[in-house]
Amino acid sequence: MLAASEPVAYRLVSLSAAFKLSSKIAQESWQVKCDQEPAGFFTRLLIPQVNTKILFPRNHDAGICYCRLLLRDTMLRQDSFRTGVSDTPMCKCGMEHESAEHFLLRCPEHHAARSVMIDDINMILFTSKCKSVPTLSEHLLLAPNWDSNLSKKEDVAIKVTLFKFLSIVQRKL
Repeated sequence: MLAASEPVAYRLVSLSAAFKLSSKIAQESWQVKCDQEPAGFFTRLLIPQVNTKILFPRNHDAGICYCRLLLRDTMLRQDSFRTGVSDTPMCKCGMEHESAEHFLLRCPEHHAARSVMIDDINMILFTSKCKSVPTLSEHLLLAPNWDSNLSKKEDVAIKVTLFKFLSIVQRKL
């Protein structure tokens, strides 16, 4: 028989189970709030699930650049123009708007560093055991792709290659 001073829930639910349940409720609540938030659309495309583990570089400057690219809040001219800091969204190279995609994949000012990055990524993808090899894209470079065809090890190798690129170009984003 239960003592009058002892709550029933205390006897029926272990402390560990209570922590797991409260963690699950908090994460689900956080996900709903995140999904309904009007800001952060691009970041949600890259990282749709809250509590996703993100790999960060050891190099502080490359880490800041990576965060800013994930948040689509860079000092690249397209973002600076959108926020009123720059007079033009055009890249100094004159080819197109200086977007994150242009900076990472096409800008001729960073051709040498990009060639090394692309060669390294092609080697990772060539040796990959995934059924369909993903194409090089802004999403492949920035998003944690551990749920896709790539293994965690392959995705980490791609991120490390991206971090080397960001360190080499030494562009303050």
